[in-house]
Amino acid sequence: MVGEYSRKNNNATMDIVEAKETYALERKVGEGAFGEVFRGRDVRTGVIVAVKLLRGERSEVPKAMLRELWALQTIESPHVPRLLAHFPRGAALALVLEYSESDLRRVLDARVDDAGTRLPLPGPVAASWLKDLLTGLKHVHETRLVHRDVKPSNLLIARDGVARLADFGQCRPLTGGDYSHQVSTRWYRAPELLFGAKRYGAGVDIWGAAALFAEMLENQVLFPGNSDIEQLVVVFKKMGTPAPSRWPSASDLPDFDKISFPDAEPEPFDRVAPSASDLALDLLKRTLVLEPAWRLTASQALDHPCFASSSSPAAERQVLAELRVSFEEWTAEFGELITGEFEILAEGDISAHEAAIFVEQEGYACLVFTTKPYLGGKGLFVVDIKRLWLEGPRAGEIQVVHSSRNLANGGTIGVDNRLYFCFQGGGEDPSLPSGIYSVSPDDWGDWETVVENWHGHGFNSPNDIAIRRTDGTIWFTDPSYAYAQGRAPPPTLGEWVWRLDPASKGDLGVVADGFAKPNGIVFSPDEKTLYVTDTGAETGAETGGGAEDSLRREHPRSVYAYDVVEDRLLANRRLLHVADTGVPDGITCDEAGHVYTGCGDGVHVLDGRTGRLLGKIRIHGCDGGAVNLCFGSRSSPYRDTLFILAEAAIVAVKLEATKK
Repeated sequence: MVGEYSRKNNNATMDIVEAKETYALERKVGEGAFGEVFRGRDVRTGVIVAVKLLRGERSEVPKAMLRELWALQTIESPHVPRLLAHFPRGAALALVLEYSESDLRRVLDARVDDAGTRLPLPGPVAASWLKDLLTGLKHVHETRLVHRDVKPSNLLIARDGVARLADFGQCRPLTGGDYSHQVSTRWYRAPELLFGAKRYGAGVDIWGAAALFAEMLENQVLFPGNSDIEQLVVVFKKMGTPAPSRWPSASDLPDFDKISFPDAEPEPFDRVAPSASDLALDLLKRTLVLEPAWRLTASQALDHPCFASSSSPAAERQVLAELRVSFEEWTAEFGELITGEFEILAEGDISAHEAAIFVEQEGYACLVFTTKPYLGGKGLFVVDIKRLWLEGPRAGEIQVVHSSRNLANGGTIGVDNRLYFCFQGGGEDPSLPSGIYSVSPDDWGDWETVVENWHGHGFNSPNDIAIRRTDGTIWFTDPSYAYAQGRAPPPTLGEWVWRLDPASKGDLGVVADGFAKPNGIVFSPDEKTLYVTDTGAETGAETGGGAEDSLRREHPRSVYAYDVVEDRLLANRRLLHVADTGVPDGITCDEAGHVYTGCGDGVHVLDGRTGRLLGKIRIHGCDGGAVNLCFGSRSSPYRDTLFILAEAAIVAVKLEATKK
């Protein structure tokens, strides 16, 4: 399917090695005048790539393809997609490039509020992406090339927030020769091209970059003309008509005398881009200039103080990055599982931390969850249990249904339709013991004690709970996090997994030990396998320096699987997965047996039998990634919807192929 290439130097080398089945196409993600772009996979490594297939005519390789291949082999820049391979495809070529999940056009089009109003990018984010674009253009121009098609869809946005300039089919060498003026998408076409210029330079790219910057700041196209003549009208309305003081070289252009325009003065730049900061406006004034020779070069623009507010664009993006979801496919099975559909159900200061229980109340679907502990009245810690309405007249509303100094954590729904919660206790207050308690979702005052000690020994701080549907037994984890956080006395019990048979309240016992910090717990769909996470790498200490400060990366951050024997014994313990980012906190399964666990970068999706990492549902813009998660009930329309708690957001991801 693919032939790899070797680049012996920075010249336009096109050494094609023997083709072999290396890249598999998955789905089309884009289409242009010269061909199609597919999402693909390196079958050797599982790395996701972009495969650009060009349409050939007769027996000739399209010139645009040769230009792009030559440019990508020549340009060295972190802000231009890296060429991984190329191979012959009939009369044409195919290019294999590093993959980016989105582009600026899609990002801007997605920024719309409920009323349909387009929302601008935050100024620092727009400046950061402009800096990436200018850096790419600097490297392009230093290679003595001009791109000639700077536009939003050609500025790719990778998962890590890095922007890269793509699509070099219209690029040309900067030799001073004659070139066509019918290049670049009209809205981003420099005015000298609109007047028929045949000799031009890198300034046409700077004009396009400046127009993109203004569009990012307002989320409105700056110069939306419907024809070349109208495009000039729109440009001159904002920039003023040509005059020797504004554009001394205009009269030398081939088409300058073919049409005249009413005299107009430039608009003030604060009306051109009302949302721009003073520094951003100054940069626009120096790049959005009618006279090409007066525009800053890419190198000069990069020295502008607009970019001096942060020494690290990546850090700037991290602070200001908006919540978004992306899908990282490691296997074809994951590709069949995802639909790409997701919805941000709630975001902000909501503290969506633990439990994640799907319930139906008053005929409407809801999601119940617990918050992180916070300081309430009298300086005592409190946890809220909250309910998010998923549908009905209160859809999107979050209500506090219960607050307590006995700190609630994980939870689930029982076979009796009551909600079962792990409570970590109320510190030194003996009237608020840790344990398992249940409540009716229809009456939040109807609490019942399930278990709160073992032969007089208080539990550490029960964390998560699973109920075996076949016999109603309750299984829960009991790490000593409350003690580590200074909210409980020294533990008298180990880091254990417990089993309780409610039919016989005395039948309570330890079923698994050997954990640093047992945490998430869930049964497989057939209830023959129990999965338990160990988050021992997370000390639980309040460091004040962020979650990463409390991590001991050499300690467990693992998912284990056990066989359930004779309904109560666990056997054949095996390591299933180690999280590469953060720790695996909450855990759930779909009906097909896939395992989902919330980690520092999102949800890791595993093969429930082998533990193979199938892919990741990445959560961006929320510290800590994904914490807990659940599916809708099997009898509801939400059975294939994964609800993800991410502290500052609740995300619903639509999946498919989750049933056997």
